[in-house]
Amino acid sequence: MELPAAQFRVRFFELLDEIAASGEEVVITKHGKAVVRVIPERAKPSGPVHGCMAGRGAVLGDIVSPVLPPLDEFIDNDLD
Repeated sequence: MELPAAQFRVRFFELLDEIAASGEEVVITKHGKAVVRVIPERAKPSGPVHGCMAGRGAVLGDIVSPVLPPLDEFIDNDLD
């Protein structure tokens, strides 16, 4: 929905209820140009965020042993 700023000012509280109920955004114009977009607040996720992925992952293989060989195998010791 697009509305001139003057109409938005007059219907402000009515439009807030309408936007919240319908979920539709309203573009406020001034002299025919869009200046502001009013959008409804999104619902907050219900339940705790901490631990929401618990039980959805799996450990594959050994997580303790190093993945790469020790660094000294990569270093050339023949610099003398």
